[in-house]
Amino acid sequence: MRAVAEQTLKPNSRFISVKATAENTTLNDHSLDLATAVIVCPGGAYMVCPRHGNEGDPVAMAFAIDGYQSFVLEYSVAERAPKGKTLFPAQVIDLGKAIKTIREHADEWCVDVDKISIIGFSAGAHLCGMYATTWSEPLLAETFGVDSSVFKPLSAMLIYGLLDYTIQEKFNKANPHPMLPPNLNEPTFGCIVPLKEGDVFNLGGITLKVVEVPGHTTGSIGLIYEEENWLYAGDAMGSFLWLFAEEATTLSVFFETLKKAIGLGCDKFLIGHYPDLLDSQYLENFLDCATHVDYSKGIPFKNPIIQGYEARICANGEIRMDKISDPNFPMLVISENKIDC
Repeated sequence: MRAVAEQTLKPNSRFISVKATAENTTLNDHSLDLATAVIVCPGGAYMVCPRHGNEGDPVAMAFAIDGYQSFVLEYSVAERAPKGKTLFPAQVIDLGKAIKTIREHADEWCVDVDKISIIGFSAGAHLCGMYATTWSEPLLAETFGVDSSVFKPLSAMLIYGLLDYTIQEKFNKANPHPMLPPNLNEPTFGCIVPLKEGDVFNLGGITLKVVEVPGHTTGSIGLIYEEENWLYAGDAMGSFLWLFAEEATTLSVFFETLKKAIGLGCDKFLIGHYPDLLDSQYLENFLDCATHVDYSKGIPFKNPIIQGYEARICANGEIRMDKISDPNFPMLVISENKIDC
């Protein structure tokens, strides 16, 4: 593991970006007080791991500003390693190696060893979820020859991760992926507990209520942060939403989901692949885009991850490929068979 960037933010806080693999580990840093550490795991479909994107360095920087010792983990992905070194559980081992290394250098890096948390986005959230439920299994202890307690995280924050496997069996057969096991409906460890509208999580002063928001994916849920009246929408809505894969719903369902989200009356909301809180008015922008979809004016869309489909990028106005993450320029990537209204 090696440091690839470092910046002092205030006397007792440093931002440290970390690259980790099981093969090597070197990092140097000096701070004043013991601090809580957080390891950031960017998304990228296990194909890439863009630490310079919205889900990497900026997230670590935000934590560092608040006094955390921040790390960005570039875990094993298909872009950088041969298949044999990227198959699950290689990523879990990478994350375990990162936590173990931070513990070993806790005095040097001024980290409280009982306060090492992990946060992931999209594929990174899937990794953090898998890690949070498997760190105590024999895998890591046997791999590194130490007690499993070394690998225990303080907390895991999962941001719009691949966490619902209800329809993944069909999807995986239609779109084989070298990073995924043959049957995602069968949990590796533990069991699956279905969620439903109205379920509530009490996190000690933070209350999250489940709301069903199908659209991008059948069965998608959002979470309402009741104390702040914020909606965590994840990939259910966004500025470059995909509506073409088999698991996606139709345009009319997405349209109703947007109207439902507006009707919730939340003050702010968060979407996938965008780092900032948005005012509720942006939901109206997304709704306007969905209302004026014109497939004949769209431009063809191709993606190497999913094969065998025809889809176009549509927008109510100019299509700006340099603005695909900008909520001021909402676009839909949609197939003709999903347009039913």
